[in-house]
Amino acid sequence: MTILDKYNEILASPQNIIQELWGDKNIFGEPIIYLAGSLAEGFGNDNSDIDIYCLINPEQWNQLVERKENDSRGLKIWEKNHLIHNIYVDGYRMDIEFWNIDYVNNIVCNLNKFDFNADQYTTRFSKEDLDFLHRIKFGKCISNKKLFDKLYMGINFSNLGFYQVITGSEYFGSYLEDIEGAMESEDFGTTYIIGKILLDISISNFLFSVQETNPSAKWLYRKLQRYEDNIQDYSISEVYWSYQKFDRSKDNILKFVNALIESCTSINNKAQENLVKHQRGNEHVGQ
Repeated sequence: MTILDKYNEILASPQNIIQELWGDKNIFGEPIIYLAGSLAEGFGNDNSDIDIYCLINPEQWNQLVERKENDSRGLKIWEKNHLIHNIYVDGYRMDIEFWNIDYVNNIVCNLNKFDFNADQYTTRFSKEDLDFLHRIKFGKCISNKKLFDKLYMGINFSNLGFYQVITGSEYFGSYLEDIEGAMESEDFGTTYIIGKILLDISISNFLFSVQETNPSAKWLYRKLQRYEDNIQDYSISEVYWSYQKFDRSKDNILKFVNALIESCTSINNKAQENLVKHQRGNEHVGQ
C-alpha cells in the first residue's frame, strides 16, 4: 500500500487513526481532527508523510502534554500553543500537530480584521501561523466536521494571500537594494545569486495575490502550474524558465541581471495591482 493509499484509507475510515491518537477519546472531549499537508493539497508523492491536525480545548491541553511526555515514540517539538509529534503508524510516517483551539481562534480573528489600509502593519503572523492557516485551507476533516466547517467558513483566506503579498513585497524591496549594491561593487556572482532569489520572491508575491497561499518555497513550481491550469496564463513560467541558463561572463551577468530586475519588477507590480484592488474591495486581476 502506498502512502497515498494509506491517506485515502484514513479519509474513508478514520476510526483507527483517531483511536491511535486519543485512546479514550472522551478524555479530550471532541477535538477537531483533519488531514492536511502536501497530500491533501495534491502536491504529495510516495515519499510524503501524512499530516494530521488536532485542535483541542485549552482545558485539555495540560492532559495532552502529560500524555505526550509519557509517550516515548518518535520526535516531539514543543511550542507554547502547539505540539508536533512525528511518529510511524503501521509503518507510515505521520506528522501529528496538536493546536490549542483558543490560539487558533486568535490568529483567525487577527487575520480577519487585518487592516490593509493602515499606514503601518503592526499585526504580524509567525511562519508557523501562516503554514497553519494555509494548511487548513486544504484540510479534510475526519472528526467533528460541524465545528471544523464553522471554523473553516469563518476564515478570510483572501486576507491570507494579501498579507503574504505585503510581507513578500518587503523582502522584494530589501533584495532589490542588495542586488543594486552588489552590482555597484562589481560582485557579479552575488549579483546573479540575489537576482535568482528576487525572481522567486516576485513570482511568489504574484501567486499569493491570486490566492496560491502555500508559503513553502519548494512548491513554487507546483503553485505556478496550478495557476496556469486554472487561468491559462503561461507568461510567468515563460519568464521563470527563460532565466535558468546563461553565459557567466561579466557582460552577460550584467545584461542578464538588468533584464531580470525589469521582469521581476513587472511581475511584482502585478501583485501590487491585485493588492490595491483588495484594499479597495474589488476583485483581483488574474494577469
